[in-house]
Amino acid sequence: MKHERSLSSIRLEQQSIRAKFLALPNVTFDYSTLYLLPWLDIGGVEQVFLHLLSNVNREIVGNRYLMTTIKHEHPWDEQFAKHCEGIFHLPLFCRGDAQMLQFICDFIENNQVRIIHISNSRLGYRSAAYLKERFPYLKIIDTLHMEEPYKPWDYFRVSRDFGKILDHRVVLTNYQKQRLINIYEEKESRVSVIANGIELFDKSWPESKKELAFIGRLVDQKRPVFFVQIADFLVKAKIRYPIVIIGSGPLENKLKKQLKKKGLQNKIVYKPAMSNIRGYLRESVHVLVAPSKMEGLPMTGLESMAEGTLVIASNVPGWTDLIDKNINGILLDNEEGAAQWAEQIMKALSDDAVIEELKYNARLKVEIEYSIGQMCFNYEQIYIRGGKNGKH
Repeated sequence: MKHERSLSSIRLEQQSIRAKFLALPNVTFDYSTLYLLPWLDIGGVEQVFLHLLSNVNREIVGNRYLMTTIKHEHPWDEQFAKHCEGIFHLPLFCRGDAQMLQFICDFIENNQVRIIHISNSRLGYRSAAYLKERFPYLKIIDTLHMEEPYKPWDYFRVSRDFGKILDHRVVLTNYQKQRLINIYEEKESRVSVIANGIELFDKSWPESKKELAFIGRLVDQKRPVFFVQIADFLVKAKIRYPIVIIGSGPLENKLKKQLKKKGLQNKIVYKPAMSNIRGYLRESVHVLVAPSKMEGLPMTGLESMAEGTLVIASNVPGWTDLIDKNINGILLDNEEGAAQWAEQIMKALSDDAVIEELKYNARLKVEIEYSIGQMCFNYEQIYIRGGKNGKH
C-alpha cells in the first residue's frame, strides 16, 4: 500500500486552491459524476470516454465533469467540451499532487460529486483512499483497458494496491476479467466486463478504399518498426496497394530512420495521428495490418470492422476477442518474422471474394456485439448500483 500512504498522509495546504469556475453556474442537476483521465490525446481510451460522455443517460450521472492529471497536449479538448459541463486540466494551474488533490476535494464539495470514474490516472488511484476517507458516500469505479506487464506502471498490476478501496472494477474482455481475478486477486463480484462500443453508419463504402495501413500510437506495444520490416517485403513483392503509416508517438524518429534506411521513404506514406481516423478508414483503407504485442479491445479494430476494412492482426488477447480467425478477419502469430507476415498478407489479399466475405462478417459482428448503446447501458447499471442515481 505504498502509493496509498504517500497521498493519504499528505498535509493539505491551508489555502484551498480556488478557481472562478469551481462551482459552475447554470448546471442542470444537483449531483455530478467526475471523470479522471491522464489526458485528452487522440487514442482508443479517450474515444471510449468520448462515446460514453456523449451518450450516457444524464438522469443517472447528473452533471459530467472531467479532469486530466498529467501535463500534456489535449488535441481532443474541443470534442470533449461539447459533452461536459466542465473540463479542468489540473497541471495547468496546480503545482504537484497535493494541490491537485486539494482542488479535487474542493470541487467535490462545491459540485455535489457522487461518483468518480478513473481510467489510466495515477493520481486518481493514489488519491482514492484519501477521497473515500474524506467523502464516505463517494463511489469510485475504474476502467482498465490493457495489461502491460512489461511497463513499470501497469494499471492491472499497480491497481491491485487500491482494489479494495474502489467500489467496482471494469475491464473490456473476459480474458482481462480472469487475469484480474486469478493473477491480481480481485473478487469476481466486483468486476464487470464492458466491451467498447462504436457508432454504426451505413455500409456503402466507396471504391476509393485502396490503402494498406498501419494505424496506431508509435509505441513498442504496437510494433510500428516491425511493420516497416513487413512493408519492406510487401514492396519487394510488388503489392498492389499503397502502404500508409498513421500515428504519432515516441518511436516516430526511429520509424522514419527505418524507412530511410530501407529506402522506403518515397514508397510508404507517413502521416501523423489524426482526429478523424474513422473517416479515413471509411474513405481510404482497404486493409489494416496490426502486429501488436497485446491489446485491450482495440478501437481501431472495431472501427475497421465497421467500415469495411479487412483486419490482419496479431493472434493475441484483444485481437482474438474481436477477430474469429478466417471468419471475420485474419490472425497471424507474433512468433513469425516479417517475411512470414508479408507472405501471409500477400496470400490473404489474393482472393477478392474471400476478402469481401470476411469484411461482411466483421461488420455483422460489430452490429451484434459492439454498439455504443449497449456499452452505455452497462456503465449506467454500474453507476446506478454504485451511486444510487447520484444521491446518498
